[in-house]
Amino acid sequence: MQQLDPFDAAYIHLETPTTPPQVLAVYVFDSGAAAAGSLTRESVTDRFVARIARIPALRHRVCTVPLSLDHPYWVDDTSFDAARHLHFHDSQGGDWAALRRRLIEIAESPMDLSRPPWEIHVVTGLRDVDGAAEATAVVIRLHHVFGDGLASVEIARTLFTDEVQDASFGAAHADVGSQAPNGTDLVWRALRQAPRRLVEAGRGVRDTVAASREAGDRARQGAITLPQPTRPRTRFNHRPTRARTFDAARFTVAEVKVARAMVPGTTVNDVLLTTVSAALGRYLEEKGELPPESLAALVPMSTRGILERGSVNQYDPLIVDLYTTEPDLRRRLELISASIREDKQRDLDDAVQRSRGLVRVLPAPGVAVLSVVSRYWPESGDRVSLSNTMVTNVMRGPADMRLGDAPVVSSYGLPSPDDHTALCHGIYSIGDSLSLCFVSDPQMLPDPERYSALLRQSFDELVRALGESGEGSGEDAVVPTPGSPAPR
Repeated sequence: MQQLDPFDAAYIHLETPTTPPQVLAVYVFDSGAAAAGSLTRESVTDRFVARIARIPALRHRVCTVPLSLDHPYWVDDTSFDAARHLHFHDSQGGDWAALRRRLIEIAESPMDLSRPPWEIHVVTGLRDVDGAAEATAVVIRLHHVFGDGLASVEIARTLFTDEVQDASFGAAHADVGSQAPNGTDLVWRALRQAPRRLVEAGRGVRDTVAASREAGDRARQGAITLPQPTRPRTRFNHRPTRARTFDAARFTVAEVKVARAMVPGTTVNDVLLTTVSAALGRYLEEKGELPPESLAALVPMSTRGILERGSVNQYDPLIVDLYTTEPDLRRRLELISASIREDKQRDLDDAVQRSRGLVRVLPAPGVAVLSVVSRYWPESGDRVSLSNTMVTNVMRGPADMRLGDAPVVSSYGLPSPDDHTALCHGIYSIGDSLSLCFVSDPQMLPDPERYSALLRQSFDELVRALGESGEGSGEDAVVPTPGSPAPR
């Protein structure tokens, strides 16, 4: 058996019934382009079972230690049957609205952690989705303990292409073996290791506090810029229920790149963060709830190839100012782009990295206690810590994925809210298709169609503002036509 990295284990310790940490990746295929009868339930099952066998980590389940005395372990599921993880749903001619409802049902359903923490859902019989008259959607659902968004991409490319993936989660599962642990043995093992863990925790807390002071000193010297510690509370900064709402705005990568090229030095992510900033501000303004102070977003940044870590979740959180009080959209884009650059510089600072080590040094019982305290700590005041929403970006590569003969046409995702952030956005691209998705609690976002429309409208307004300012745009730049998303 292999013990989980403390960062990954935190997803088990900190999970609550209303905020299960999960990754939901959605791929839509044009099943009308496949040969007749080639996408039967039996053929799809056989294909997936054969491809799943290429990823040994998918056989592993989480074994928790009684009373959370230590971090959980990965163990081999001796009764593993890949077919038990596959679920088929016939939408009977349903459209995008039917797919949305199905995705919400999947996101709301509990995951069985007595088995390997992943599922694949195949939604058949869809009509008129993203330009495909006949469509099939495949949903890859992972518990976050298994991996992050890029881990889900590695699984997808194993399932839907002929690539042989060197999955980043392989090392974390390398020494699992077939030995099934006994609960009593795990308790004794935890108790024997407790003195060493406490000594390490004491040193770790001391070093974390010292690193935090050092980071503060560096900020005062102007070497780095620390994020604003609190932001105004909004309707989306309360504990969500288990219920979910979901929708998306559709774009092409090409039109976003054209907008990016109009402001040299910015990125596709900068453009879409500005779109989120404008849409979120407009939505709150329509509700009469827009704070006079700027909001901020937590933006996960992948650390693969940058920092060496043993966890399967490899990212750091950036805190990006959304400048919701800046009326000039071009200026807002420039400010958000600068905020991201500052955050990336801060994130790689040695003192900042060491100041984030608390979750890696706290013993498992300490993390479990923090989870309970956080869950029941009463919400109060009009301020929240650091950020108001989350925006993640997962690029899924070229559009070379196929389900049998059916080519992929688009992709989506459902990011997971937490106890303090009930509105989460996800940017997902494959080929030239790009979706800007969002998930929230229906009590906080009762009109997702309106918010989806605001995302598209905000992008169009940004494009117009960039075209009108004209500064820095190349002579050959072609302004994308506003209001022309790809068809569903």
